[in-house]
Amino acid sequence: MNDALIIGSAAAGQEFHLALENGYHHSWRDCEQFIQWKADPEIREKLEQLQRMNSTLDIMDRRIRQNPGFTQSPGTKSAHEKLKKDYARQSTIFFHTNGPAHYKKVWQQFLYENLDMLWDNKNGVPRVLARELIGLQLFDYVPEMNYMKLGFSRPKGRPQPSFERYVKELNKLGMHKGNKARADVMKFLSTFLFGDELALRFPEDAVVIPTVASRMDLLRRNGLNI
Repeated sequence: MNDALIIGSAAAGQEFHLALENGYHHSWRDCEQFIQWKADPEIREKLEQLQRMNSTLDIMDRRIRQNPGFTQSPGTKSAHEKLKKDYARQSTIFFHTNGPAHYKKVWQQFLYENLDMLWDNKNGVPRVLARELIGLQLFDYVPEMNYMKLGFSRPKGRPQPSFERYVKELNKLGMHKGNKARADVMKFLSTFLFGDELALRFPEDAVVIPTVASRMDLLRRNGLNI
């Protein structure tokens, strides 16, 4: 049913959007903070400032709950209101004005930390989302990544989706072979979403022992004469 819905909607040129369940919103925000911490010192300093403001607000809010008269003095009330407004304004600017490159990194981190959204290791099968994404790639859709939004649109003038092509690609990827197909499926999805076939690789699929020849080639490509 999902395959038919994807193909039918693609044939009509519909846009697609990934909807996150409530539990995943916190995970996405954690991933964004992780990416922010890896950024340059200026950004880290700004993030630390926002965290200090948020901690101060938490302390003040807790005191107000415990003692409603805490903000009765004009000075305290004014300071509390100003801090709330400053934090809301600065955090909105900081977290919502990043560009596509930033959100691409956040989405990669989020999906890497939630690989079970794409593959069911216990039963050795791809999740429905993985099949849907494979279909979108085959039907010439382009991913668009923003703050907590992962959408897909299809340029006009592209050939109509083909159910035959879709089934052939699923077969080619070995979707019926259980966990043996996992590495190839994840490589396909990684390339589609991030242009990097290793972006969403399961750690256990990364065990590769390079030959002496491949090591020598790697050294040469890094500018070392051998």
